[in-house]
Amino acid sequence: MKIETIVCGSINTNSYILYDEKSLEGVIIDPAEGEPIISFMEKNSLRIKAILLTHGHYDHIEGIPYIIEKTSDIPIYVDKNDKDCLTNPEWNGSFNTGNPVSVNSVKEVLNYNDELKLGNFHFNIFSFPGHTPGSVVLQYDNILFSGDFIFKGSVGRTNYFRGSHKSMIESLKRFVEIFSKLDSDLHIFPGHMESTKLSYELQYNPFLVRIINNANE
Repeated sequence: MKIETIVCGSINTNSYILYDEKSLEGVIIDPAEGEPIISFMEKNSLRIKAILLTHGHYDHIEGIPYIIEKTSDIPIYVDKNDKDCLTNPEWNGSFNTGNPVSVNSVKEVLNYNDELKLGNFHFNIFSFPGHTPGSVVLQYDNILFSGDFIFKGSVGRTNYFRGSHKSMIESLKRFVEIFSKLDSDLHIFPGHMESTKLSYELQYNPFLVRIINNANE
């Protein structure tokens, strides 16, 4: 499998295409802008199985209308708690940007379960509310697509639309409980800025370090 990172959209969001070079099948994660994603797909003759969303803020869904227009019948997966973000600019935070985002042309919007299988792709889905009620982390093999939950050295803001500081703290505690016990290191691909590794975040991310230190006291 290969990962193509496309930094695009109105506020430089990391959109990802995870694809199989042999089958030429792939999935799009958080499409912030349609044209560069479609261009990469066509250049590499990729067949997209689905669009996967880590959460419903506008900068992670802006590219959906263009992609749907250029393709056909691509299902979209999103946590049920962020599903209405697709059609509600107040929920997705775009209502006061001058360019409200509403995705109304989608035929199939599906809710995540704990696992998602799409052809050769097998994801584990972890719900980590805080940045939004429907914020999730997608695990594929040794890769975590963390959306705006965890960044390199930081975490997602909670003073934004539908954010909750209390939920974020509980989610970070659960993240540490789940992933600090793993033998293998994981690569983290966030919604913004550079990628990182689980081992680095557990050692240097102040939000995670504080939780770890409190648990050890």
